[in-house]
Amino acid sequence: DAVVKALSKLKDEKADVAGMTAMPSGKWRVAMRYQGEPRNFGTYNTRERAMLANHIARGEVEATRGQKLTSGEAEANVKLAKDAVARFFSKLKDSAERRAPLDTDMIGVTTTVSGKWAVAIKYQGENQSIGTHDTRERAMLANHVARGKLEATSGRKLTFEEAEANVELAKDAVASFFYKLKTGIR
Repeated sequence: DAVVKALSKLKDEKADVAGMTAMPSGKWRVAMRYQGEPRNFGTYNTRERAMLANHIARGEVEATRGQKLTSGEAEANVKLAKDAVARFFSKLKDSAERRAPLDTDMIGVTTTVSGKWAVAIKYQGENQSIGTHDTRERAMLANHVARGKLEATSGRKLTFEEAEANVELAKDAVASFFYKLKTGIR
C-alpha cells in the first residue's frame, strides 16, 4: 500500500513546471491560480530557481486547494507560501556566504572529494543515496524533491521491499524533475 500511495504522488508530473513562464528578459515568472484568482510568486533569474520556487509554493498551498476560503484566508495562505520561498532562498544565500550547513534543506547534502555534492537521506533507519550533483543548489533541489516524495511514509514501518521501492520512486522523481528542467517539458 505504501508503494501505491507513493506512486499516486507522482501521477501529476507536470506540476513542477505548470505556472512557469519565460519572460522576454530571459527571467522566469512563477504564477498559479489559487482560490479562483491568479497569484504571482515572483520572477527568478534561472529556470532552475523558478522551478524550485514553484515547487515550494505549490507545496505550501496544496493542503487548502479545493477548499472554499474567505478572501482573507486565501491571501494569508499565499503570503505564507511566498514567505516559505523567500526563506528558502535567503537560507541558500546566507549559507553560501557563511559556508555553513542549512537546516532541513542541507541535511544529507555533503561535498565529495571531487568537489561535487552528494545527497543521502536517512529513511526507514537506513542511509539512502539519492545521487550526486555538480552544484550545491541542484543537490539541495534534489534533496527537497526526494524528501517530499518520502515524507508521506516516513513515520510508518515498511517492509524492506516497500522502503526500497519508495526510495527508487524518490530517485525517479528527482531524475524526472531535472529532465524536465533540462528539456523544458511543461
